[in-house]
Amino acid sequence: MRTKAWRAAAHYITLTLLLALTLPPFYMLLITSLKDRGQIIRHFWYPALPLHFDHYTAAFVQITPYLIHSVLITAGLVGCVLC
Repeated sequence: MRTKAWRAAAHYITLTLLLALTLPPFYMLLITSLKDRGQIIRHFWYPALPLHFDHYTAAFVQITPYLIHSVLITAGLVGCVLC
């Protein structure tokens, strides 16, 4: 019984360490995506105000035709499968 408890504790510790190694890149991705170039240089590790969401709007404008195309292809395929 005691070895099962130690094994479970070891699994949770391992998962916690893997989570600690996995989350920082996503944090940096989000933080740097909301900054302009000057803010990235001056405030690299933490968020800086004002947040710049215009990067997301520019990216969305560029991928909109591809998203529409994907939705149309998916709708057509689903329609063919269900018929």
